[in-house]
Amino acid sequence: DLLLSNERGCRMLATASPQALDLYLTLLREYNVLLYGPPGTGKTFLMQEVKRLFERDGALWTFQDTLEYGSSEAPMISAVDPTQAGHSRTIWTTIHQSYSYEEFILGVTTASDSHTLLKITPRPGILLELTEFARQPGCRSLLLADEINRGNLSKIFGELFMLIESDKRGPKNKLQLLYSRELFYVPRNVHIIGMMN
Repeated sequence: DLLLSNERGCRMLATASPQALDLYLTLLREYNVLLYGPPGTGKTFLMQEVKRLFERDGALWTFQDTLEYGSSEAPMISAVDPTQAGHSRTIWTTIHQSYSYEEFILGVTTASDSHTLLKITPRPGILLELTEFARQPGCRSLLLADEINRGNLSKIFGELFMLIESDKRGPKNKLQLLYSRELFYVPRNVHIIGMMN
């Protein structure tokens, strides 16, 4: 079915359930969403729908943070330019107990060449790759993290645990990464959906 959603002042033509549209709009506004519930309740199916919406929606959206839902006739969400198609990148991963900072944020790799015996270089992880992609003009990223309760989140996210919070996004909240001298921040166009039982 083609649905035209006017929820929260947004007009969007999409093939999705009302729950997926609501979750998608919440994701755009809040940056991070956590889905939880017993197995077999449709969390994976809902994430697949949101992933399709994210990849197909080319409009760049803005949010009026000062408005409360239902308190005004003015739209909370509006397209900056719906004719400008942006680029999106999505990574779907399953978190497990052995997942670590090195796979998720920044690790190191070793290599040797004819000039040096051993060379150690930083290797970006999943979230760092998505963040770097999203910093390009007109681009945005989505991380879908399944079984997020299975891993040690402090070990996996490290110093980025704070930077993924919606009010800590942007260049004013830069931190130095563990294996790098770079100052790093998470832009507002990186979105994360976590799922857990």
